Amino acid sequence: MNRTGNGAALCEDPHDFLVMQNLYDAAVRQLTLKFNILNSEFNVLYARNPIHHIEGRVKSQESIVAKLEKKGLPVTIASALEKLPELKGCQAHSTVMLTEGDFKVFKKLGVELTNDPIYETK
Repeated sequence: MNRTGNGAALCEDPHDFLVMQNLYDAAVRQLTLKFNILNSEFNVLYARNPIHHIEGRVKSQESIVAKLEKKGLPVTIASALEKLPELKGCQAHSTVMLTEGDFKVFKKLGVELTNDPIYETK
């Protein structure tokens, strides 16, 4: 049995969790690819790259269990998959000046964006 630190099990069979984690990982890779394409398009169309660094990660089993428990949902793979939109979170941070249009694009993609531009000094 696969257990988390607080004793709650997400699944009886560790393989089931690996299958689910693989689905999450595939989704993260798809988003990373989309961001790379978006960054490339900005470079070609506007001669700038609003995205400096792209990194993706998949939550640990412990984190998934904690999110399910916090939302009062059953701690099961079926529940995690069914409630995926409520559990997901995609965030981006930019250190370059972004336009209002840039913010709209990220919002449309469902990305929570923070912006803290770093100004070059001469």
